[in-house]
Amino acid sequence: MSVDYNFVSAINPRGVERNGSISGLEQNPYAVLAVAGARVYHTKLNSKEKDKDSNSQWIYSRWKGTLTFGRDIETPNTAALDITETERHWFRLADDETGRTVWMFKFPENFQYSVDRPFFHVFQGRTRRYGFLFNDDDEASVFGQKVMDRLYTGRGSPSLIAQRPT
Repeated sequence: MSVDYNFVSAINPRGVERNGSISGLEQNPYAVLAVAGARVYHTKLNSKEKDKDSNSQWIYSRWKGTLTFGRDIETPNTAALDITETERHWFRLADDETGRTVWMFKFPENFQYSVDRPFFHVFQGRTRRYGFLFNDDDEASVFGQKVMDRLYTGRGSPSLIAQRPT
């Protein structure tokens, strides 16, 4: 599986690339909050949700595998870094065949997550919107609920914003 380097951006001090492939996550202690099988889709950032054809604008990234919702655990080494509670959360996609991380998204400040459909969840990155197409509706429901619980309860940062489906 090849990585599309259009999604890779600068590496932060911990060695993790934001919105791209990963290096260094395994060196940092972290907690796994939810896991599900999924595929990653993306669309232009300026796509309007109300556009009738917005569903046809989603592009499959060719990244699929095991999706993990996790949180970095603060250690004495990372405590000195200027990392907010929000930015400690992330999504990681690992290839099912190799177990290798092929894509990662670090939560920005003011992160928003939306359950567009029971099997398709959406969030915004810096340069595009992303969507997860889950392999199983039940896994999607549990995954989405874990993200929503984290965003709505006091366990996350107040700057995390979740949107429930209408």
